[in-house]
Amino acid sequence: MMRGSRGARAAAIAGGLLAGGALGVSAASAASLPMTVTFPGGTVTAGSFKQATATTPTTFTGSIDSTTFASSFDPVVFADARADGVSFTGLGTGSLVVKTTATGPFTGSLSLDLKNYNLSGSVSQQLVATIGNATYTCNLQGGSLSLSGALPNFTTGAYAVAGSRTAPIPVAADAGSAAFCLGALVSGLPAGGQVQHTYAGSIAIPGVVPAPTVVVVPPTPTTPTTPTTPTTPTPPAATKKPKLKLTLSAAKAVRRGQTASFTLTLANTGTARARSVVIRIARPAGTVLRRTQVKLSSLPAGRTKTVTVRVRTTAKTASRPKVAVTARSTADGLSVSRSRTLKVRG
Repeated sequence: MMRGSRGARAAAIAGGLLAGGALGVSAASAASLPMTVTFPGGTVTAGSFKQATATTPTTFTGSIDSTTFASSFDPVVFADARADGVSFTGLGTGSLVVKTTATGPFTGSLSLDLKNYNLSGSVSQQLVATIGNATYTCNLQGGSLSLSGALPNFTTGAYAVAGSRTAPIPVAADAGSAAFCLGALVSGLPAGGQVQHTYAGSIAIPGVVPAPTVVVVPPTPTTPTTPTTPTTPTPPAATKKPKLKLTLSAAKAVRRGQTASFTLTLANTGTARARSVVIRIARPAGTVLRRTQVKLSSLPAGRTKTVTVRVRTTAKTASRPKVAVTARSTADGLSVSRSRTLKVRG
């Protein structure tokens, strides 16, 4: 890549150099190129509450510098995420909507050496719970949200990210929500707990990503050609992808003060190695966990990882605390969650 050639650097962004080819971006291209990131699908998981699904696309609108690869996005619009059938301690079940608002521009950092493209910025969040005819609104003040992903597919634009923010103490939006925010909500999302985000979609740089289609016009034949016998096309080879499956064993009932245990098994049932795998175990209120996180550099296809989870109960433990387990492959944009309800007597 020639120094000072903006076109060559723009071609690197599009993946021509990464793939060993060239896309022919003009050397007169502007250093700053418009760029959008669109995630039609996404999920948000607040603590141990049920995973919520995005109801509309999440969009990042901005530009990328073809010389430094630095990008900035403003505005950033996050989709609301909704979950139904959510269990709230002492109040029954209802729906939970997580509303995320960007409180300033987001930045993107692309590393060709580390082969990743990450997004980061500040957000505030609002959790709205509806239980029967009652609605409770709790605010999570501003904090940083980092979304990590592998390099986009510069030919198609496909891109996926995952990340989290640390939850502060919730603030009730009105007097009627105060007891809920500091009670049922905190039991599932205590201060210091994690609000997990996963998104999948694509990036777009007009004229660069997705890679422009080159139309080849065949020459006009000068003499008739003899038809050849058609051959049966060879079907394309299936793309190898990892796939995570998480199972939790049953746990025997225990008395308060005793330790309940169960086994989690994470399997890669796909056809490719899962990279940068993290297993997170959420601690229920009033309990003690020996470990809350297990990191794996990779999990080969067809292999499993088994972990014994031990939860020591106390006098403050609820009779049916729920332990939420989430496994993610940040490099592959994969996520799977399960939960186990313990039985505590006495």
